[in-house]
Amino acid sequence: MNLYNATHIVLKKEDVDKYLTLGEVEILARLCEKIVSRRGKEDKPHNEYIVCDTDETYAEEILNTIQWHEEKKEMRTYGDIIQSLKAGEKPAYEEIRLAALMGSNLLFFANNDIKRLAGEPSKIFTKEWYLSESYTRYHKALNTTPFKWLGNDHPDNPQYRERFNLSNKILDKVLNGMESKDSTN
Repeated sequence: MNLYNATHIVLKKEDVDKYLTLGEVEILARLCEKIVSRRGKEDKPHNEYIVCDTDETYAEEILNTIQWHEEKKEMRTYGDIIQSLKAGEKPAYEEIRLAALMGSNLLFFANNDIKRLAGEPSKIFTKEWYLSESYTRYHKALNTTPFKWLGNDHPDNPQYRERFNLSNKILDKVLNGMESKDSTN
């Protein structure tokens, strides 16, 4: 174990009891108390952690969940991500991935707005309303993180993936049905 590169040190209590002498356990306890005391003097909270052995079958899922929540906290707004790309910077992969999905979402809405503006007038919504909605949506998006924008439609959400896969299967059946009709005509 390289303590100089580690961010956390975890010792299994069973191993401490088994492999250290009583004197070594007392030294370890004093060192831990010293750290807690000094953190308290700096008004830092007493931290408690949940530990998962990487050998566990569920370890990767737990790590993904933790990373997902950490990225949520640190992600920049869509506008900031786009601006950094324009400036030649290289944002984090997860920012780009979710920003691309958000951009796809925005293009879908914009395309629908254009169809409505070019088509027959709506009996409920005016052209001005569609223009205003489109403008408002885009400017809200610039100030929102892709993580927040996608919400439950985040690609790492198992329920979203299930819905996505189901809709693709339905689309495939429809397209296959259309192809078989075309071939019989």
